[in-house]
Amino acid sequence: MKVLDLFAGAGGMALGFKAAGFGCVGAVERDAAAARSFEFNVADEDTRVFGGPAEGDVNGLPVEELLSGLSGKPDIVVGGPPCQGFSRVGRAKQASLLDDDLRVLRGGVRDPNRNQLYRYFLGVVARAEPLAFVMENVPGMREMLGIDHAGRIAREAAALGYNVRYFLLNAAWYGVPQDRWRLFFVGFRADLGPRAIPTPPRRQYRSGGRALEGAAVAEDRWMIWGDGIPTAARLKAPVTTYDALADLPRLTGHLSGSGVQGRRPVERRLPYRRRPSEWARRMRSWPFLEPMKRNTVSGNWYRWTERDFETFSRMANGDRYPAALRIAGQRYREALEADPGADPTSLRKSIVPPYRNDAFVDKWRKLDPDAPSWTLTAHLGKDTYSHIHYDSRQARTITVREAARLQSFPDAFEFQGNMGDRYRQVGNAVPPLLSRALAEQLKRQLTALGVDSAVAA
Repeated sequence: MKVLDLFAGAGGMALGFKAAGFGCVGAVERDAAAARSFEFNVADEDTRVFGGPAEGDVNGLPVEELLSGLSGKPDIVVGGPPCQGFSRVGRAKQASLLDDDLRVLRGGVRDPNRNQLYRYFLGVVARAEPLAFVMENVPGMREMLGIDHAGRIAREAAALGYNVRYFLLNAAWYGVPQDRWRLFFVGFRADLGPRAIPTPPRRQYRSGGRALEGAAVAEDRWMIWGDGIPTAARLKAPVTTYDALADLPRLTGHLSGSGVQGRRPVERRLPYRRRPSEWARRMRSWPFLEPMKRNTVSGNWYRWTERDFETFSRMANGDRYPAALRIAGQRYREALEADPGADPTSLRKSIVPPYRNDAFVDKWRKLDPDAPSWTLTAHLGKDTYSHIHYDSRQARTITVREAARLQSFPDAFEFQGNMGDRYRQVGNAVPPLLSRALAEQLKRQLTALGVDSAVAA
């Protein structure tokens, strides 16, 4: 069966479906660097990638033109329409930029382009009539200024002739070393019969514990929406950041005292440094993706800001910006005591970060090796301090490859573009291991229905 991936990003969703045995008939992605990553890593020989602003912007790509450009009919349509208009951060940021009389539009922030892109997705479903579809978005879609947009989307999809359910899933349940809540809409074509009711994949890992914030609330909703869920006693422990990162190269070149500030990418491939965990071994070997060179890994890029190395080192695992600011203040006092003749203003600037203590609590945060990571976002390229490496001896933020590991991208996946492009692609992606679990569940249900392609159906 073939998948069409809309708003595809670097290809996290399609990558999971391909690992489950699906092919890929096409993809649409406006971000040029992400489209190149998709083409390099995910596309089959007959995959048509509509990429970049000229081809991949759905505002200029009629549904008929898209479907006529594919080599065949898609059996499954998947994708994640841009979600900034539904996210908490997105709403706050947008509202602050709008005039009062424009702030609300149909119960939500005035962001018609991003809030309505799901309609393009449904337009493709209506015209292509696939066996099933999977759409991913942020949990905030369930409620925005008092309106359940998720319910509205589900009703619109049902009106197209699909049995639809939506589930709140945490990536950590499916072996991703990250506390990442996302909403998934799944629909089966109603003419497949009364048994064509979408159900979520069975969870493999526990969701409880201090690393999964808000788990108790979401768990209650899950039990309402889901069925066939195994008890916690039968679930494996979550994958930790140590499981995910410990075998990757140990990087300390920034501690040499070179005085370099800002970006300093390490572009060369580097060897792994230890035997992998069972989970990391899966990332070194992925179906259909072969590494460019065995026993080495790419993506060893990270940001250098010498001012903060010592602060990173002194932070405890789990510490956030207020703790970092206290540590920097202590460092400043120590430096001033050691050199009373130093210029206080210049000395403070070289040690203490300039951000407010109350508004940037999560701008800095040091990973806990004994727990999954917190959510990676599309802003990772600018806010890498939100994921400081747990190893104090390395005293740095995570690399592109480490971010990809936390998102469950295999090591053979070669991201395209500059360092910021690559971080953004990682943060925007659907974790491939979660996508694979969804794909395998769809495959089981379609097999049970006796259907093996949309054409046959």
